[in-house]
Amino acid sequence: MSNTSLNLPFQNNSKYKNPFIEVNWTMNITFPDGAVRQYDKGSTALDIAKKISEGLARKILAAEIKGEGWELSRPRNDEASIKSLTWEE
Repeated sequence: MSNTSLNLPFQNNSKYKNPFIEVNWTMNITFPDGAVRQYDKGSTALDIAKKISEGLARKILAAEIKGEGWELSRPRNDEASIKSLTWEE
């Protein structure tokens, strides 16, 4: 058996989008102030923090998602409420 890699199209590459199949590659994230923003599925709490500000990304220790602790590097694929946990909180 050969050890070849499988080349799969990247999810955001419009070249591979099928007009007959609707695929949602984003998720809604709700913040403590009630704001709702869309992020790519598979985003981590650190990815989300970086998109908000580099300063927050440097200060964040973990996230609270749906009321439970969540590591910064753990990907998320569904809608959720999120709160950034820093030393100041």
